[in-house]
Amino acid sequence: MCVCVANRSCKHPFCVPIADAMLSRLWGMITGKRPAEEGGEPPAKRRAGSPRSTSSASRGNTPGQAASSKPQQFYIGGPEFKLLLLGDGQTGKTCFVQRHLSGEFPQVYRPTEGCEMRKLKVSTSQGPVLFNIWDTAGQEQFSGLRDGYFIGSQCAMVFFDVTKRESHQNVARWVSEVRKVTGDIPIVVVGNKIDLPRIVKAQEGSLLMRKLKVQYYDLSVKTRFNLEMPLLCLARRLLHDNSLKLVAEEGQLPRTPSAPSSRQRRQAELDLARATNVPIEDDDDDL
Repeated sequence: MCVCVANRSCKHPFCVPIADAMLSRLWGMITGKRPAEEGGEPPAKRRAGSPRSTSSASRGNTPGQAASSKPQQFYIGGPEFKLLLLGDGQTGKTCFVQRHLSGEFPQVYRPTEGCEMRKLKVSTSQGPVLFNIWDTAGQEQFSGLRDGYFIGSQCAMVFFDVTKRESHQNVARWVSEVRKVTGDIPIVVVGNKIDLPRIVKAQEGSLLMRKLKVQYYDLSVKTRFNLEMPLLCLARRLLHDNSLKLVAEEGQLPRTPSAPSSRQRRQAELDLARATNVPIEDDDDDL
C-alpha cells in the first residue's frame, strides 16, 4: 500500500479508491449521514474521472431499468466525461490542454510523467460539458501504468506528429491498447503540427480514419487550426446529437472551430477523395 494513501493529492491508481473510502467514512462520522443519503459528496475536491453517485433520474434511467455499465456522470452544470489523451511523446497532448485552458502556447517542452489530470468545460448548445482530461505520458518507461489510467474512460484522443513518421506508425498501437481496456468508446485521431513542413500527408490521416474506424483531423495547436473540432466531435458522439454546436460563454466571444482557408479546404477534399479510392491492405506497416 502506498504510504501516501491518506493524501488526496496522490494520483497512484491504487490509492484513489482507498483515499475516497476513508474520506467518505470520515464525512459520515461528522454528519451522521452517508454522502449518498444527502445526494452529495464530502466537501473535498473530487478526482477527475472518479465515479459519482447519482440517482436513477439523473442518469436517465426509468424505475426498474438497469444502469448502464458506464453511467453518465454529472456535475452541477451538466454531464462530465473522462477523456484520455494518448500518443507518443512530444506530439502536443499537454500543449492542446494548456491552449484550451489558458490560451497560451508553451515554448518549452516539458515531458509528462505518468499522468496529469485537468478539467476542461466546453459550452455547447445543450449546455456545458465537462471533460475530465487524463493526459498520459507517451514515453515507454511509463507504459506499465497506462492500463490503470485507461479504466473508466469514456472517450479518447490519439495524437501524432505530422513531421515524425514513427509517431504516425504508432497510432494503431495506441488505439488498440485503449480499446482492449475500454471497449468501443469514441476515439478521435489528430495529426498535429501541420504548421510545419509535414512528412505524413493528410491523405494518410484519411486512410487511418478508414482503417481504424476513428474520426481524424489535421491540427495545429500553435496556430489554433481545428483546435475545437476534436472536442466538438466527441461531445456530439457522447451526447448523441450531430447538430450540437459550440456556443459563447457569458462575457466571452463564441468558441467556434478555426476555419481552414479555401486552399486548405480544397486540398483536404482532394486528399479525402484520393484516400477513398486507395485499397486498404491488412499488412500495411504504417497502420
